[in-house]
Amino acid sequence: LLKGFFNAMQTLVAEQKLLAYHDKSDGGLFTTVAEMAFAGRVGVTVAIDALGQSDIAALFNEELGGVIQVRNSDKDAVFAVLAQHGLTAVSHEIGSLNDTDSVVFTRGGQPVLEHSRVELRTIWAETTFQMQTLRDNPAGAKQEHEAKFDVKDPGLNVKLTFDINE
Repeated sequence: LLKGFFNAMQTLVAEQKLLAYHDKSDGGLFTTVAEMAFAGRVGVTVAIDALGQSDIAALFNEELGGVIQVRNSDKDAVFAVLAQHGLTAVSHEIGSLNDTDSVVFTRGGQPVLEHSRVELRTIWAETTFQMQTLRDNPAGAKQEHEAKFDVKDPGLNVKLTFDINE
C-alpha cells in the first residue's frame, strides 16, 4: 500500500491533479485538516462517516495516511489513479471547502466538532507566540500573532511591483 500510495502521488503530481497534500501523522485527521485549512486560509467540512464508528479514532488516530485536495472536475481521474495503484479500499472522499471559514467535522450530517478557522489558528499559534516573545522583540511577536486574528490577512504572499517578463 505504501509503495502504491507513493506511486499514485507521483502520478497525480505529474498530471497536475493535486491542489494540496498533507500526511496524516501526529494529531491524526483533525490536525491534518486543520493545518491544511490554516495554510490555505479556507474553511473545510469533513464527513467522518466512512472512517469507522468512533469519532475519536476517526479524528485522532495517527496511522499512516494522507489527505489530498483535488478539483471537483478531477475526482474521477484521481480515483482512477488510486485504483490503478491498489488503493480503492483505503481511499475515501471525505470533504470539501466551505464558505463559513470554519473547520467542521460531521457524522450523519451533524457536527461532531466545529470551530472557526481563525479561532483554531490562534490557539494553534499560542505556544509559538509565547516562545517568540521570549526570543524575539516582544512587540514584533505580538504584531505577528495579532495578524492571525484578521481573516483578511493574506499571510506570506508576493505582490510584485514590476513585470517579471521585463
